[in-house]
Amino acid sequence: MQKNCYTFSVFKNEKLIGHAQIFEIENSFLLGRILIGEKENRGQGYGQMIVESLLDFGFKKFNNKNAELNVFDWNISAIKYYEKIGFRISPDLKKEVQINNKIWTSVNMTMVKVSDASIS
Repeated sequence: MQKNCYTFSVFKNEKLIGHAQIFEIENSFLLGRILIGEKENRGQGYGQMIVESLLDFGFKKFNNKNAELNVFDWNISAIKYYEKIGFRISPDLKKEVQINNKIWTSVNMTMVKVSDASIS
């Protein structure tokens, strides 16, 4: 097991349907490997619940104001969701990986937690 890595299993009616990880990194934490396995469980909001739960866990556990994640550039619906909840694309942080003889590009997105204190 990797140091500073927390792995979570996602269950629906006692059946494993997915998993996710969160990594503590310097000055931030990274959401990663968020996956809902079978197609019939996708598109039902489980991914969004996972992201929200990971953010809640990370901001509390690590007492950190910065979160980040990586997402493939072709996953437009995920990118739009991440932007909707406060993530922004880091234009200079892109990675390329080869998967099945194709190059996939991932973009890094970051979020800075807004203070919980109310403004008067």
